[in-house]
Amino acid sequence: MDFYNSMLNILIGVVSGIFSGIIVSQVFLIATDFKEQRNRVAERDGMLSWIAGALYSLSILIEDKKQPNNEYINNYIINKLIDNVTLKASDIEKSFEKMIFADLEPELHDIAVKMNDFTVELANWKRFEKTKINEYSLQINKIKKELDIYNEKSKRTLFKLIIKDRIMKAIAIVVFVIIALTVIA
Repeated sequence: MDFYNSMLNILIGVVSGIFSGIIVSQVFLIATDFKEQRNRVAERDGMLSWIAGALYSLSILIEDKKQPNNEYINNYIINKLIDNVTLKASDIEKSFEKMIFADLEPELHDIAVKMNDFTVELANWKRFEKTKINEYSLQINKIKKELDIYNEKSKRTLFKLIIKDRIMKAIAIVVFVIIALTVIA
């Protein structure tokens, strides 16, 4: 091997190492940011699960209220449970006020906004209505289903984010240019 080929191989190895390091770092940066976004929304999803359980308990208590000798106790429990649901919804609403929506991936942003709108409506729930319990339960189920669908396709979404990243596009162009120059040389 002559000096020129040896230096070319060393240069290719060094440049390849640098580019692979940049690629790996960028992929991990994108993946970590994406996971952090999902975790922020999943935390609020856990809070919605608590509310869903409370609403289910309310619907059971309403059915049980029809039994004799249970009306006074159940009225008290129902009122306390409604107070707890609205209090929890207020807590979630406050946590959404602290949450930054602008950096969320668009589809995840839409789900987070729906969660926020729902908790604002629930926090303002003043008058007890049985139909509202069913309506709120359906809204929670709809939001949770959207989040489940989003989580199922999160690998594809992450792959799209990596492909759309400007730094990754620039590195891909440089790598292709280096490969083309190596083949030509």
